[in-house]
Amino acid sequence: MRDLRLGNAAAVVCDADQRRLARARLAFDRAIAEYEAVQQGNLDRPDAWMSLGNLQAVRGDRAAAEAAYREALKRDARFVPAYVNLADVRREQQRDADAEAVLREGLRAVPDAAALREALALALVRQGKKSAALAEFAAASKAAPTEARYAYLYALALHDAGRRAEAIRLLADAAKQSGDRDVLLALAMYLSEGGDEAGASEALKRLAAVNPDDPALAQMRAPR
Repeated sequence: MRDLRLGNAAAVVCDADQRRLARARLAFDRAIAEYEAVQQGNLDRPDAWMSLGNLQAVRGDRAAAEAAYREALKRDARFVPAYVNLADVRREQQRDADAEAVLREGLRAVPDAAALREALALALVRQGKKSAALAEFAAASKAAPTEARYAYLYALALHDAGRRAEAIRLLADAAKQSGDRDVLLALAMYLSEGGDEAGASEALKRLAAVNPDDPALAQMRAPR
């Protein structure tokens, strides 16, 4: 009898959970439909088309996503996010050469767009074109000199190319502008590789001042 009661209780709980999930799914579907309706009412704007493209990408309809991103670019040929997202859809399909073509198309329209330079560099890396990628990482960093992310990626590429000293100089300059975690960690690592333990320790002290609970500090045995 006890087993029977437990089984009945479990069935009731399971049924209640299923009803809650069904209600949640219904509410989610309703919210998505409302969101889509709002975007459909603003189809003269490139960002509305991009939002629709993002929604189609999440649904797994890549062809519809590509078409929506193209519609966004018809409204504004300088709309950088649409180029990036369109290239990303092609990347997901293992079409890196096509992704590269899209990004180069975007750069013809917006040659100073750091986001396009970065995306192109990554597409080139995936194709094994490291020398060309390095040039694009450099261009991205130059286009947005105050953005730590671009300096960080360029430094990684320099280090990968055997140009550690240049990578360190780049990271040191970037670290002067911000306390970016990735920049400080890479700087500490490259300094340590080169035998400059004092410099590495200083970089990690700066990171500890910004984020004392960062797990990387313990891993690298930084002073606390």
